[in-house]
Amino acid sequence: MTRQYVKSVLKGTLFFVLVGPLLGGLLVFLLIGFRNGFSGGTPITITGIAGQILFFGGFAYAFGTVPALVTGLVACSLQHRMRSGTAFVALCTLVSVIFGFVYDGIFYSIATTPGAHTPVFAILNIIPAIVTGTLWWKIHKPSPKLTL
Repeated sequence: MTRQYVKSVLKGTLFFVLVGPLLGGLLVFLLIGFRNGFSGGTPITITGIAGQILFFGGFAYAFGTVPALVTGLVACSLQHRMRSGTAFVALCTLVSVIFGFVYDGIFYSIATTPGAHTPVFAILNIIPAIVTGTLWWKIHKPSPKLTL
């Protein structure tokens, strides 16, 4: 492996770890905010929003770092073989969904009764994987000179 290849994979993985959970937390924040807003929940206040942002930010990085790390590592290590951004984003999505199901199985087998859940992580991983993969492809298209 060349030094340039390793640097590229590490930079991409770091990008996925920093951006992916942030997008996932924003998605969860918006979904829960819409649910509470439409169901006649408590009125929205500035302190309530700040507290929720801190909570969902911590939640996102606590539960989203490992799936983002795995997705970024696999996708960025195979990026030099991709001919188009669409193939790269499809790979990101596939890896994140597969790992999301694994992650769901691990957490729900520990936390709840088996079989009594929906695949939360697999569903929530899709949009951040698509957006993060697209951003990374636009920022860092693979060089044809990049070899193992």
